[in-house]
Amino acid sequence: MSPKHREVLYETYYSGRSTQETGQLLGIPPGTVK
Repeated sequence: MSPKHREVLYETYYSGRSTQETGQLLGIPPGTVK
């Protein structure tokens, strides 16, 4: 798994952020986070 994928998974599952919050934090569209 790439570091970027790992970062998204960490933010959504372990930090409990929504896809919208994760997208804003990482600078990617929420649809990409899904």
